[in-house]
Amino acid sequence: MVIAGVLSILAASACNGILGDDRGPPAGYALVEGTIGRSFDHGIPDLEVLLRCGSPSGGFAGEDVTGPDGSYSILMTLPSEGVIPSNLRAPISLTCDLVAGRGLVEASLDVPFVRRRADLQPVMANLVVGKGRVAPCESTERAEPAPLLEPSDPASVVPDEYVVRFEDEVFEVERLARELVEVAEGDLLRIFETAIEGFAARLEETGVASVRSSACVRYVAPNGLVETQEQS
Repeated sequence: MVIAGVLSILAASACNGILGDDRGPPAGYALVEGTIGRSFDHGIPDLEVLLRCGSPSGGFAGEDVTGPDGSYSILMTLPSEGVIPSNLRAPISLTCDLVAGRGLVEASLDVPFVRRRADLQPVMANLVVGKGRVAPCESTERAEPAPLLEPSDPASVVPDEYVVRFEDEVFEVERLARELVEVAEGDLLRIFETAIEGFAARLEETGVASVRSSACVRYVAPNGLVETQEQS
């Protein structure tokens, strides 16, 4: 585990005329962990992992090197309370860019900072080359197919068109939607990323079964049913 440095924030604080010193505990803590691999079960060792987080004072960086199984862990700290402006003290959430292997794989993360180290909950960022950040459900086998909802008004349903809702843990909605539709040999019609996260697609019966086999899918429904629910 590597503790990040925050010299850029300290320098920016001094330039902004903020008086103080570096005594006292850090103003916040954050922890990012995960694995990096060529597949879900093939980690890449000895990769440099760099994490840069933006802030009103210029940002800071943390880094680590992946272990034999492709795992990494980066503990980041804000400067001590004596030298950091109040708007950068925890609790605060910052947007961070994670880059591994000098651009081999990268992702953007929302990283929350907490006041006490004892309250840390790691942000999990598992990355797969060619995919980016992946959700745990993408590497999980489903015991039973996802539910296929029955239409409340069969007359309103468009034949062979379905709305697929993802589980909340999915990060890259568009990428996963395109992958599932390609495997199902269907046609992607629309991506949903607001009221729900998922997609609409034109699917044959075998394609519906393929989509329902994904552990990342919460349910599949005829599109007329879901559109009625979203508009209510």
